[in-house]
Amino acid sequence: MTYLLRSGLLCLVFTTIICVALNGQGTDPLQRAALGALYDNLDGENWPAFHTWKETEDYCDWAGVTCNDAGDVVEIRLFVSTRGTIPPEIKDLTKLETLILANSGEITA
Repeated sequence: MTYLLRSGLLCLVFTTIICVALNGQGTDPLQRAALGALYDNLDGENWPAFHTWKETEDYCDWAGVTCNDAGDVVEIRLFVSTRGTIPPEIKDLTKLETLILANSGEITA
């Protein structure tokens, strides 16, 4: 009986660890859509080193994007030529603290 309890507890702990690890990834659909809109509206197709944007599921791995442990976008640093309009979806990045758009052309909000 003690063995079964320990095994069950071990499985529960292991499952909890896996769930916490998976929840830390950048997979929130609203934040992903907001980053995608930013990419589309600011001429992202012409950002040479940013080909990972929209191609991989985890936006925390995208160049120029920094996330916290919960998978929320907290910083965007784009040192590329950007032009266009900051999309209204930017409001969905509720934990965003820093937005740097260096080398920017004409940008409107």
